Order: sequence, then structure tokens, then C-alpha cells
Amino acid sequence: MLRAGCSGFPVARSSYFRRLGAVEIVSSFLKPPKPETARTWREEAPSDFDFCVQAWQRITHLPSSPSYARAGEKDAKAVARCGHFKPSDEVQRAWQATAELAETLRARFVLFRTASTFYPNADHLRDMYRFFKAVRRRTFALAWEPRG
Repeated sequence: MLRAGCSGFPVARSSYFRRLGAVEIVSSFLKPPKPETARTWREEAPSDFDFCVQAWQRITHLPSSPSYARAGEKDAKAVARCGHFKPSDEVQRAWQATAELAETLRARFVLFRTASTFYPNADHLRDMYRFFKAVRRRTFALAWEPRG
């Protein structure tokens, strides 16, 4: 089945839900929305509506990424241990927050968007493989969007 959707809500959600069958939640890349926000979106959407959630940048992007400043990240010590699927508590907590959002929305996909700084070297690939091997499989599929 093919579904049409946008990256984010470019119009009022009520109008969007009437016209399209899917959406990619991009705000979750900067920081996952509050659980009550996600519950509201799920309740407003038709039962057959598909959500895709972008994984939190703390999993995939280094703190040098300009998007950290846009997200208003204030805990420099914690953020220093983030990105590139590092085996850190911060990355695991970011995964938990992303997975909880996806479950609340009953999302079909979680999208991991990696930056051009995530190139195929031994350390990056090792950390990525460890990350995906350790995550508990849930009801949604995992997708990878490499950039650069």
C-alpha cells in the first residue's frame, strides 16, 4: 500500500488528517515532543493514519551539529557523549524517548537520519551494529537515511 504524506504538518492537523494518510514527525529529531502531545496527535488522526518518527539527534548526530543549538541543548557534558550511535547512557536514553514516542503514536517506522560525518569507518560501523543489535524490537520498523 502506498501512502502520501509530508515531513511535518505544513497545514492545520485537522485539514492534514482529512487529506493525507501519513506524516513524518521531524520535530522529534531535535527533541521528542511531550507524551501528551503525541497522544493528542494519535487521538486526532484517523485510526488507519501512519506516523513515522525521526530518531532523536542525540542518537545519530555529534554535538558539533548546528541542530543542537536549534534544539536548545543545555547539558554540554551529557551531549558530549551523544551521536554516531555511541554506546553511552545518553544515547540509550534518547532511544528510549524515541521508542516511547513511536509507541504512543503507533508509528509504523522510526527513521534514523545520519549526518555526513557518519561515514563507514570501523568505529562508526561497530557502534551502529552494537546499537541495533541491542535495541528491543517493537511494533515499528527501523529505517536508515544516510546523508552526505
